[in-house]
Amino acid sequence: MSEGSDGAADAAAPPRIGSFAVLGTLGTGAMGRVFLGHDASVGLAAVKVIRPELAADPTYRERFVREIRAARRVDGGHIAHVIAADPLASPPWLATEYIPAPTLDELVAACGPLSEELVRWIAAGCIRALMDVHRAGLVHRDVKPGNILVTESGPVLVDFGLAYASDTGHLTRSGTHPGTPAFMAPEQLNQREELTSAVDVYALGATLVFAASGHLPFTGPGVEATIFRMLTSAPDLDGVPEAIAPSLAACLARSPEARPACADLLAVLAADLGDTADTPLPEAGRALVDQRVADASRLLEEAEEQSAQQIPAPPEPRRRGSRTWMAVAAVSTAVLGVAAGVVYGVISEWPNSSVPAKAAGASSTAAGVDLSGQALPPADHNGQGGPPPPPPYDGQAPPFPATLSIQPAKGGPKTVFTVRGTGWPPGRLVWITLEGPSATPFSVYAAADGTLRTTVDPAVQEDRASGATPGSYFVQAEAGPVQALASFSISAAG
Repeated sequence: MSEGSDGAADAAAPPRIGSFAVLGTLGTGAMGRVFLGHDASVGLAAVKVIRPELAADPTYRERFVREIRAARRVDGGHIAHVIAADPLASPPWLATEYIPAPTLDELVAACGPLSEELVRWIAAGCIRALMDVHRAGLVHRDVKPGNILVTESGPVLVDFGLAYASDTGHLTRSGTHPGTPAFMAPEQLNQREELTSAVDVYALGATLVFAASGHLPFTGPGVEATIFRMLTSAPDLDGVPEAIAPSLAACLARSPEARPACADLLAVLAADLGDTADTPLPEAGRALVDQRVADASRLLEEAEEQSAQQIPAPPEPRRRGSRTWMAVAAVSTAVLGVAAGVVYGVISEWPNSSVPAKAAGASSTAAGVDLSGQALPPADHNGQGGPPPPPPYDGQAPPFPATLSIQPAKGGPKTVFTVRGTGWPPGRLVWITLEGPSATPFSVYAAADGTLRTTVDPAVQEDRASGATPGSYFVQAEAGPVQALASFSISAAG
């Protein structure tokens, strides 16, 4: 699913997705559509929305929840990072940073087969991205030219719509083939074995063959013929530079065990790049990148102007209980409580108007799913199951008066600490990060009344059978711009 276009106008696009105003459509795919969105607090974003018929299927909704978890776990300079998400919305959506750059297939279309130096440069960035993905215990499963954006500083891997945790199995239905056949490894096609990171190496090999030669390593008059050649014939490497052809052929080995590891592949393909900071893009490629950056700047300026025109005048002070919003301008300001965290960045008073119990078209019986794998009980709001929609948030009004507390405030190496919160956006995803010797984020959903409750076990986070390391720990909770901090301590004596 491409995110490299400049946001084409689409009359069928929704006006808003969450807090994002929709500016246009970036691309479509098997699981949904990607829109160009704008939020005053974050700027431009690529907002992916699941197709309604798939969102109604629990299997696909679970896959989307897993996509959010996967994207949050991956970090690196060649990965598009997550900004916000709402897997309980109707339909669910995920927003990542918008990268104003052409996709690799658009670059090849504009420039023809790429030079060996440029292919190596793209390969190095993509391999580093995959190493970050695999280090998080994930398999991307959809590496292809349309999911690689080429910027002046290097390639960026996008779209985790088919990623899954390698230690929890896959969600593929019998008889279906998630991915793009021309870039799918044989084991991904037959689904007879658990997929490993080797499928991404195969897909990257096919992608680099396309970048270097302008054609796919396996082609046929149809999907079935292409798959047959993949399973029976040697790859077509005509036009691939001799120096890198053996490495790409090794990536396309039918046996996963015969394919090179990413670290070994990086050592070979990036060996002659040196330390130069020059981007080996041809003139046509630079022009395409510059045009995308200019288009993004224009769209951002127009969106900010329109957003500024819609900001209402500040209301007169009212008595407590009225619908009053207060914003703190300094985003970097943080206030830390010893045992209870106080929201920083933005503070608001909760509106006293009632929240609709059920959004139009949304299920009234949906139960939350903790992204750590635990099912949450159905929330109850005015007799209705499932979390209610939050009040409208247009990116201008400050969000919620969230607080966070931890009990006990002090504990021993094997103490399990309870995290409680109030004033969080109802039914929204809240990311919890334990900051200390280890930092592994996980997610919970705020209940219909804005409360949240979960536990943190520092010993498990640090994978220490003898117990957690003594010292001070901080817990950060965030739901978009709503953030809070709290702290606790661990003593050696317990």
